[in-house]
Amino acid sequence: GTGELLSAEAFVEQTTWVTLPPMTSERAYGLGLGLLHGWLGHEGSLPGYNTAPYHRADIDGLVVVFANSDIPDANHVSPTLAVYGPIIAILNREYPLPVNGE
Repeated sequence: GTGELLSAEAFVEQTTWVTLPPMTSERAYGLGLGLLHGWLGHEGSLPGYNTAPYHRADIDGLVVVFANSDIPDANHVSPTLAVYGPIIAILNREYPLPVNGE
């Protein structure tokens, strides 16, 4: 999530966000890395298994959620993102995202 294991050029390339629907400033995707409400990570799933590890560098925060299910809820949200969403909402309220790179 910080790019320290990559060259500076590779991290810039990885975090060059693609703007495809439903991508927004709250949700975007780069080269194997997602941005979700200010957190960098990538959700993954296999039959019966789902994970969502996300990192926020400015607070050195890491949230990792694992589930032994890959069945989405009624709103088509994966099990891990259903848990992850409320957790990061609390963290983002306690530690507001920087505005304009501040």
